[in-house]
Amino acid sequence: MRQKSSKIILEIDFKLYLKTISYFKTLAKKNPKINFLFRPHPRQNIDLVKKRFGKLTKNLFIEKKYPVTSYINACSLFMHRGCTTVLEAAQLNKKIIYLKKFNYNIFN
Repeated sequence: MRQKSSKIILEIDFKLYLKTISYFKTLAKKNPKINFLFRPHPRQNIDLVKKRFGKLTKNLFIEKKYPVTSYINACSLFMHRGCTTVLEAAQLNKKIIYLKKFNYNIFN
């Protein structure tokens, strides 16, 4: 039973992850004068992440070349799905948006 519950949670999280990708692509497309950076988790394969995004607009970047604090420090708004880096963003006094499941329907 516990393994089944874990599998269901992982499946739901993956679906939300794909919605996050779609959401970022939509945001970038609707706001061409704003740059968006998607920083994958350090354990994620960046090539696979880029493949999932597909064709990018000129204002959407996928990057994890530098430590996360460098990116947070340079941003004007920090969006996350529940990662601990939000603590760094808060410490740096960044505006923060937490992407909960219901947030993804903003453009629908």
